Amino acid sequence: MRESPVPDSVEVSGHGEAAGFHVDRIQALQPHNARTLDDRVQALRPHHDEAVPIAAEEVYQRYITHLTGSAGHIGSGHIDAIPLTPGQDGIGSVCPGE
Repeated sequence: MRESPVPDSVEVSGHGEAAGFHVDRIQALQPHNARTLDDRVQALRPHHDEAVPIAAEEVYQRYITHLTGSAGHIGSGHIDAIPLTPGQDGIGSVCPGE
């Protein structure tokens, strides 16, 4: 049984290759994502009094908890976001803008 229900980049690449694709690029976003989430928390906290009437205190607190928890897990290396750029022979990348 798998430890996580979310496939890792190796598993996703394998499924793509089995379907006739190859992976042109794998880019781990971990170092950037942790800082981005920390920056969002620091930007949101001074606006607590503006955010609560719009979203409610419970939603605000849940969002702060999500951002700080995610930043901690990403920063420690426990989780990451890894976009894959697939391609097919003779076609190149199948992602717009690539």
